[in-house]
Amino acid sequence: MKVFLLAIVSSILVGCNQDHAPKGEGSAAEGKQMLLEMKQAPVGSVPPGYVKFNLQDGSWLAMRAVDSHSSADGGTLGIVTDKGAIAVFFTHICGPGSTPLESFLSDADSAADVLNQLRATEKEYLP
Repeated sequence: MKVFLLAIVSSILVGCNQDHAPKGEGSAAEGKQMLLEMKQAPVGSVPPGYVKFNLQDGSWLAMRAVDSHSSADGGTLGIVTDKGAIAVFFTHICGPGSTPLESFLSDADSAADVLNQLRATEKEYLP
């Protein structure tokens, strides 16, 4: 299951051909849009355009990401969980190489674990 998740992350989630964020930094405009999308979706549902990941404890999270392609902190990542928790991070989301998200998804047992790990190590967007 973990290998499958890593393949999904690298091929579907991050959409590295998109380049809407400013070069070299996460995008506050993208972050605001992601928060709006996630808040508008009913709790327990996946917003349109987000990719859902089932975790070991039965919880899930859904994510959408946009990469600025020029630095390790250049991506904007929106996450919503099955319990309705939402967050946006500015972080490395696109390869080559391991990203924080890939390691968190492979190591985490729950959606809460992923959010806790991201909050401990990555820059969270708080408007």
